[in-house]
Amino acid sequence: VYVFKNSFLFSFINSYSSKIFISWKTSFNDHVDLNILTSESFKCVKRKLLLDKYRTTVCIHEIQKDRDVSGHLVSHGIWEEHLVTHFIRILSTYKQYSFIDIGANLGIYTMYATSLGCSNIISIECFRPNIERIHRSIQLENVQKQVELIPRVLYNKSDVYLSLRANIKNNIGS
Repeated sequence: VYVFKNSFLFSFINSYSSKIFISWKTSFNDHVDLNILTSESFKCVKRKLLLDKYRTTVCIHEIQKDRDVSGHLVSHGIWEEHLVTHFIRILSTYKQYSFIDIGANLGIYTMYATSLGCSNIISIECFRPNIERIHRSIQLENVQKQVELIPRVLYNKSDVYLSLRANIKNNIGS
């Protein structure tokens, strides 16, 4: 999870673009068109109200397949509450900053950034079931204009095949 001042964001990406390669072997485009309505139906729930002001929607996996993250979200209302709360405190003070969520998982940080009103959010996730859930969450909250969802893997070498396997030790995205 990275937070950047807008003017700094693009110079940072440009200066490191020769060192970061995007490698992905799939039918996905460079980004997900968030204006195309998804027909997927997932369990999507409002998350815990943080700092008495910020709440959002997150779409989850079946708890039997994802006890670690989705299960924790259902039982506790939030995942990594202390980190998300700290993140909200920082970003609510500096709403002009851009936000990059690398390895977004279900998009918890992405979605809380939208609830803060951040207008330049980049969410990067490589696991298709997670991408579909983030896409649906963005639609439910109607924040398509705030988020760029990139279905890619970021890695420091090109042409490297990375394998994802579902349901490793109750964490579907591991």
